[in-house]
Amino acid sequence: MKTQFLRRVFPALRRSLLLSALAVIGLGTAPSASAVEAVPLVDSTLQNDDLLGTKPTLRINNDQTILLQFWLASLPNGAYIEKATLRLWVADVILPSGRNSGTIDVFSAEDSFSQVDEKKVTENNAPDKLDQLGTITIPKVRKGNYILLDVTEYVRPLTVNTAIARPTFVIEQGGDSHNCTFIFDSKENTATSHGPILEIVTGPMFAVVAADGTIDRSSPGVIVNRLDIGNYVVVFPRNVSKGVFTATLGGIDTESQIGFISVARRAVNPNGVFVLTRGPLNSSDADLSFHLTVTSP
Repeated sequence: MKTQFLRRVFPALRRSLLLSALAVIGLGTAPSASAVEAVPLVDSTLQNDDLLGTKPTLRINNDQTILLQFWLASLPNGAYIEKATLRLWVADVILPSGRNSGTIDVFSAEDSFSQVDEKKVTENNAPDKLDQLGTITIPKVRKGNYILLDVTEYVRPLTVNTAIARPTFVIEQGGDSHNCTFIFDSKENTATSHGPILEIVTGPMFAVVAADGTIDRSSPGVIVNRLDIGNYVVVFPRNVSKGVFTATLGGIDTESQIGFISVARRAVNPNGVFVLTRGPLNSSDADLSFHLTVTSP
C-alpha cells in the first residue's frame, strides 16, 4: 500500500517542483512586441539646385531621386528593433511601351545622426548615399498601393542614441529602369495622407552572456561586467529599475546549463541588473552562461 501511494504521489510532486523551479528562474510568457510608425522629418525630390522639399509628390526618373530622413526620438535608448520596414505609397508608375514593371534602388545615406534642412536640401548639398539596402520591383498594377522594404539591419544599431538617431535614405532609379518614372505621395500630400512611413516593431532588451562574461549577442548598447565567480552585472543603455527581469541558464549555442540563477535590481546603477549563477544542487557560485531579458516601461 505504501509503495503504491509513493508511486502515485512522487510523479505529481516532481512535476510540481519542476514547475516551481522554472518559475523561480524566470521562464514565462514572452513580452509582446509593439509597433511605432515614424513619419519623415524630410522627404524631398532631388534635382540639381531645385528646392522641392515641400511638394506633394516625390519623383524618381532619369533626372530625379528621393531623399528621406526619419527621427527615432519616440523610441527609448537601447530599444531592440525586431523589424523596421520602409513604406512608400505609389501614386503612379509611368513605364516605356512594352514594360510591365520597373525597379528602384534604396540606399542608406550619410547624416544618420544629424538633421537635414528640408527647405534647403538640393541634389548638390544632400547627404551622399552609402550602402544599398535593397531593390524594389514596382509593377504598374502597384499604383494606389504601398511598397515595402525591410531595413532592419540598417536601423537597428541606431537606437543606441535615439534622441539624435535619424535614419536617412536615398532612393533612385534601378539600373534596368531607364526612362521609367515612379511617383510617390509625400508627407505634404494632404489629399491622401499617405506619406512615407518607417514602421518599427520593438521587443524587449536582452543579452546572451557566456560564462566568462563576454556577450554573445544582445540588443544595442549592452555592457556586461563579471564581478566574481558567478556574479555578473548587465548594464543596459537606459534606466531599467522599474522593469521586469527574466533570466534563464542557457548556452550561447546548442549546449545546455544546469544550476540556479537569480536576478536583482542594481542599487548603485539604475541601468544595471545583477545576475547570480550557482551550480546544481545549490552548490557554490559558478560561472554559467545565461540569457537575460528586460521589459521596461
